[in-house]
Amino acid sequence: MKSLDFSSRALCRCLVAVTLVGCGGSQPPIGAPGAMLQTSAIAPLQLPGQRYMRGKGTWQMFTSEGYLAGIVRARNGDFWAADGDQTTSLSRFTPKGKLRVFQIGYTPLEMTLDGSGNFWLTVAEYEDQIISVTPSLKVTAFSLTDSADGGIALGQDGNIWFVEATHIGKLTPNGKLTEYATGLTQGESGLTWADGLVWFRGNGLTSLDPKNGHVTSYDVPMGSSGGAIVAAPDGSLWYAMGSLLGRFDLKTKKATTYKGPDDFIAYGAPEDAALTPTGSVWYTCQRLGGHEKSVKGGGFVRFDIRTKRFTAYASPKGYDWGWDLLIAPDGKIWGTAGRAVVVLDANP
Repeated sequence: MKSLDFSSRALCRCLVAVTLVGCGGSQPPIGAPGAMLQTSAIAPLQLPGQRYMRGKGTWQMFTSEGYLAGIVRARNGDFWAADGDQTTSLSRFTPKGKLRVFQIGYTPLEMTLDGSGNFWLTVAEYEDQIISVTPSLKVTAFSLTDSADGGIALGQDGNIWFVEATHIGKLTPNGKLTEYATGLTQGESGLTWADGLVWFRGNGLTSLDPKNGHVTSYDVPMGSSGGAIVAAPDGSLWYAMGSLLGRFDLKTKKATTYKGPDDFIAYGAPEDAALTPTGSVWYTCQRLGGHEKSVKGGGFVRFDIRTKRFTAYASPKGYDWGWDLLIAPDGKIWGTAGRAVVVLDANP
C-alpha cells in the first residue's frame, strides 16, 4: 500500500442562491460550482390508469465538479460526495449547501465511512485499488487482484466490503485483503448485510457467507443492471430494477415484484436506494418523456411498504437524472445527479 497527504490542497468555492417557484424561471449555470436552485414541485395527483402518485416537495441543487457518484453523511452532519469522472476530488457540503472541494489524487466513485470517520472509496481508472482517506485527508491505496466496479460498504464485522468483477472483497481496518470468488457479479451492484451474510447482485440475488466463503444464488427477477440492495427490519431485501421494485423474503426465499411508474426508471447505481425508519423505500431514477420515451430528467420514487403505493417526485427542469442517494436524519433525500448534489424535502 502507499500513502499520500493532500491536507493542504483544499479548494474553496462560493455559494450562489437562486429561488424559483414551480419549474419555470431561470436557474444558475449547471456548471458553476456552488450554485443552488430551489423550487416547489407540483401537488399530489393521481391520473387515470397511473400506478403512482405525483409527489410534492421543495428541491435544492448544489453544483460541484465532475460527475458525482457516491455520497455519505459524516458524523458532524456534513455531506461528502465523490466527484467522479473528470476529477480527482471529494466535495463537502454543509446542510445549507456551502461547498468545499478537496483534492485526493484519485478519481473517486463509490464511497462509505468506517467507525472512525475514515472514507473508503472505489476509484475509476485504477479499479484494481481501494483507497482510504482519513479526516485529515491522508490517502492510502490498497491493491486488489480484481476490478472493484460495484458498491462498497462497512460490514457488520467492522470490515470494508466491496463488489469486484468476479469476487467480493474485504479489507480489514489495517489493510489485510481477502477476496472471495463468486463468479460474475453484475456491474455496479450494491451490497448489504442481512442474516450474517453479504448480499449482492450476481447470478440472480446472491449471498456470501463471510465465515467460509460459501456462495448461494437465488433465481429471482433482478434485471440485467446493477443497483442497491436494501435490508429491512422485517427480514426482507429490497431492490429496484427498471420500473419494478423487488422484495425478497429471507425466511421463505421467495420474491415479490411491484410494478412502479413506467416513466421513472431506476438506472442501477450501487447505492441508488435506501429505507426510511417509517418504512418507505426510496430510489433514484431517470425520468422518461416524449414519443420515444427518452430521458428528460431525474427524480426520486418512494414506495410505502404498508400501503404498497408508489409516489414519484420529478426533479425540476435543468436537473440531471440521479445516481446514489441517502436519507438524512431530518427526512430529506440527498442524492448525486450529474454535476450536482440534489436535495428533496418531501414534507416542507
